[in-house]
Amino acid sequence: MGKKLVGLLFLLCGIAVFVGAIAAEIAWLGFCFGTVIIGILLLFLAPTILLLPVNVGFVTGMAIWGAGIVLISGEDRDGKALEANRRFNSLEPGEVDDRVMFFVQSQMSELISRKERMVIDTVVIAYLTAVVNIITRKNVSLSELKPMCHGLFHKSPFEVDTGFREALDNNAEYHASVRKLMPLVRDEIASGQGTFLAQYIIRHNHTDKAV
Repeated sequence: MGKKLVGLLFLLCGIAVFVGAIAAEIAWLGFCFGTVIIGILLLFLAPTILLLPVNVGFVTGMAIWGAGIVLISGEDRDGKALEANRRFNSLEPGEVDDRVMFFVQSQMSELISRKERMVIDTVVIAYLTAVVNIITRKNVSLSELKPMCHGLFHKSPFEVDTGFREALDNNAEYHASVRKLMPLVRDEIASGQGTFLAQYIIRHNHTDKAV
């Protein structure tokens, strides 16, 4: 908030400099054309001198205005970064799109009925990223997806947290998995039924390694 107030003060100062430059330019032109001959000579031989106050004033004003904009927008970016960091570190469940919940629920029910241990690793997170991106038509970040996954897997908060930190540490692998899974997820959504999540976790549990 402090940076934003200072930035606003800079903007007001910039406006004041612009107004002052215009007033100074009017006074300067009056002085130059006080002697008509001198004014005409300056107009033809050195026009930049006639515009000196407004040039200096506007350059200075733009510098002050730009500094104000940077201070205001910089605080907004800092605030967004802090909020993203807070969401990523939180274990609280977030709101899950009903369409995403419905699509994933049948696979989760199958895993529960088979008493399979829930696995939440980079591949699972990449799959859920693809599901959310395609269904909601948004490109979600890890910090946006994490609260959703806490909502989906509300009984496994620490597993979700560990999986997301693994995805963050192996960011290139995570993004490669998302790209690889997008066509598969698109086909699953088109057919109205997903199977990859359940099959992947079952294979993981019974081979003790990710496939």
